[in-house]
Amino acid sequence: MDKSNETIMEKVLHRLVSKHIAGTTMSSALDKAKEIGSSGAGCSIMFLSSGVMEKPKAAYVTTTYLELIRRISRLGINAGVQVPLEQLGLGIGEDVALSNIKKIGDLGTRSGVFVWADARGAGKAIAAELQNMGVGVACSVEEAKGYMNGKKNAKSMKLLLGDESRGKKGEFRGEIDGIIKRIESPVLSSASDDVLAKLMSARRNERNLTFECRLGYNKKKLNKALRKGAKLSVLVPFGKDWVNYAMGNVPEGYMKFFAKRLFNDKDKGA
Repeated sequence: MDKSNETIMEKVLHRLVSKHIAGTTMSSALDKAKEIGSSGAGCSIMFLSSGVMEKPKAAYVTTTYLELIRRISRLGINAGVQVPLEQLGLGIGEDVALSNIKKIGDLGTRSGVFVWADARGAGKAIAAELQNMGVGVACSVEEAKGYMNGKKNAKSMKLLLGDESRGKKGEFRGEIDGIIKRIESPVLSSASDDVLAKLMSARRNERNLTFECRLGYNKKKLNKALRKGAKLSVLVPFGKDWVNYAMGNVPEGYMKFFAKRLFNDKDKGA
């Protein structure tokens, strides 16, 4: 691919993901969080940064989240933060990631800003450490089962659900109900609009249950769910490093096709 075609491809990709990403700056994410708050929903803000395999970069990401928490608190925005542990040095070592998330969690507690740690791919021991820090755990259903093994319940846990959460006939697996009952403040989160819509339709009257959609979710459906009493939150990502996030979280299948094509052409040295 020559330079002009590559530029066109990147512009197409950006156009496809623009409604799912709150811009590249922290200010743009905070503005979006204010807008969401005015609708009656909450949100979690996430900084997009991948490939963190060096301590200086993990420290930079940690500093970014600390500043984000300070600004959320100062502005009085109804928002928390979601922090992938891989951004904080999980690939370097669990001790590095835990040290960094502790700094973030401590400031969040002092500032009244809730912190979710995306612990997918982490070891089982990490969940207990996070709960002791007052940090919520975001993970898959299978990881939640492992984290809660031998424990009566968990305080704050976010289940990250995909199409695999449903059985062959479309119903939600019974084990999800079992896990939800053991969580004091459960959140059901999904990048799939279809999964989320079915969850909200079936369970919107459960008072302690929060549903989380991705930024870009249909506004009419979101407002309708709010009017019917559902407790909603929106995941609000921001940053320049958006491609990997978009491939895993943006529902449009054609977006994934374009992204993969772009990567393949770059790998071939086009």
